[in-house]
Amino acid sequence: MGTECVQKRIAVDIFVALSRGANIQADLATIAPVVGLTGGDLHYFTDFDGAEHGEKLYYQMFRIVTRVTNTDITMKLRVSSGLSVSDYIGSFMRSEAADMALAALDSDKVISCVIRNDTKLVPEKTGN
Repeated sequence: MGTECVQKRIAVDIFVALSRGANIQADLATIAPVVGLTGGDLHYFTDFDGAEHGEKLYYQMFRIVTRVTNTDITMKLRVSSGLSVSDYIGSFMRSEAADMALAALDSDKVISCVIRNDTKLVPEKTGN
């Protein structure tokens, strides 16, 4: 489902607010990968009480709706010869070994990469 959402440029944000004493359980481990692949957010409120958590829920929803967000992102990192990209770190979908794709990327997200030096380092000669 997450792959389909990325292909259709849909970012999934999920809010789970279970009230105190509710006999309902949420299987967050099953739905979390959909959120991660699409670049969305998962917000979980345990023992939700509108009076206690309502303002926090409001401001989290307000932030999602008003923040700067880019959609349909494909990224490929290119580096100089002698260097290689060994890994990307973050919530996204890998379309190929060197590419990554996101349905959305907002100002609250970070993507990192690991760059590896494949050549031997030669100390610089100093003239004294």
